[in-house]
Amino acid sequence: MLSRSIDILAISRFIPHGHCYLWQTNLVWLHVTSDLLIAIAYYSISVTLLYFVSQRVDLPYPRVFFLFAAFIFCCGTTHLMEIWTLRYPNYWISGTIKAIAALISLDTAIEIVPFIPKMIALPSPTQLKQVNQQLEREITKHKQTEIELKQSEKRYRAIVEDQTEFVVRFDCNGTLIFVNDAYCRYFNQKEAEIVGKSYQSLVHPEDRNKRSELLNSLNPKNPVGYVEYRVVVDEEIRWMGWSYRKIFDEQKNLVDLQSVGRDIGDRVGMERALQKRESILRGFYESAPMMMGIVKIVDDKIIPISCNKTATEFFASVLNTAPKKSEKITNTFAETFANWNKYFYDSQFKQEPVYFEYCVRDSQEEDIFFSVTKYLCKINCIFCSKIN
Repeated sequence: MLSRSIDILAISRFIPHGHCYLWQTNLVWLHVTSDLLIAIAYYSISVTLLYFVSQRVDLPYPRVFFLFAAFIFCCGTTHLMEIWTLRYPNYWISGTIKAIAALISLDTAIEIVPFIPKMIALPSPTQLKQVNQQLEREITKHKQTEIELKQSEKRYRAIVEDQTEFVVRFDCNGTLIFVNDAYCRYFNQKEAEIVGKSYQSLVHPEDRNKRSELLNSLNPKNPVGYVEYRVVVDEEIRWMGWSYRKIFDEQKNLVDLQSVGRDIGDRVGMERALQKRESILRGFYESAPMMMGIVKIVDDKIIPISCNKTATEFFASVLNTAPKKSEKITNTFAETFANWNKYFYDSQFKQEPVYFEYCVRDSQEEDIFFSVTKYLCKINCIFCSKIN
């Protein structure tokens, strides 16, 4: 083994390569310079390839580049050995390096064959340029669309912010994600203090179930609903009316909830005032000592609609007629009601109340005299007094 190693390293048995050139200076330096420049170039290419691969982690087929760098490096080394063997005939070492270069070159050639179709399929610079141009057009179009969307959103937000009504949006959990300025002013809070919080805490405790029932009833087929309830603002109870709309996606999953509301305190106050006034008038109507009633005219026939307590007692005791059975009353007073028509028409024509007297015979064949005043209203109000 030792002798074999000595044979490989031995240089005394071989003639230096320079003897083949007869040690002509110009010829020797020509080969030395050429081999040195080739070796430097090969080493530079190898280092450049390795640096390129290390910087491009997304590079396709990196193994091929490593093989190219290896066999080019070996080729450069063989050229250095050519310079060395000009003076020192270490041909075994030179041959070993060439053998290594040959094996790596062969492996590279074998590896590169399957990649040829894939490399051919890679887009050419022209194709890449076309793709880049298309991408630039798409990006420009996308940016333009984005600008238009922002402008549209800005206009929409300006409209929403200028509304006197309250515009809000909730997420699926009922958390506020948007409120307009009108809403902030109404609740005396800033947007940052409202967004991200639950609205339910502002609803009057007695009305929370009413709101929850409406929201639970909304679905993809019936996404819109309206509800009125009270809210607490700075320890003051106010009435609000809200129109809710649930937004669903194509799979009918809830996306968010939008709502538009307004203060209805004035309307509720008016309704309560009207109810109070109606209660007072109804009390007067029911307790009045004179007979009072409301009738309607259908095909020139006077049909009773309602009558007060005095009239009810009169029909019940004198005529033995149930006051709610308007057909029986109409039949009893058919002739009398027919005579009333001219007074009713006079009232409509003159636009003023009409007073008249009449006599009717009851079921006991006794004459009863009445004085009647018909007032001009949207409905026909009659006041009757019995003349003793």
